[in-house]
Amino acid sequence: VDIYTTISKRNEKPIVDLLVNAVRIIGVKDKKGIDINNPDSSKIPHIVLLALDEDLMPIVRAADEIAELELVAYSHKSSDSGESLLNKDAVILEYLNYE
Repeated sequence: VDIYTTISKRNEKPIVDLLVNAVRIIGVKDKKGIDINNPDSSKIPHIVLLALDEDLMPIVRAADEIAELELVAYSHKSSDSGESLLNKDAVILEYLNYE
């Protein structure tokens, strides 16, 4: 999945931007925390577990404080490009205090 952010400011157009590219999904659980593949699961996704590089966690958490995060899935992406890549040109980075 890719992680997109949306910042909404009063009287301005929302800013939508890619924050992290090519994040691997390592699990999907229902509302009770049961893995979706389990026969006892409701089969309704509620929690998505992501394999995100540890150094990106402060950035994603800071973005979550001031913006809406959205996961965008795709069926296939080239494995040559790498995994969990920060978009260093993301506009939201100007608004974050994550260090």
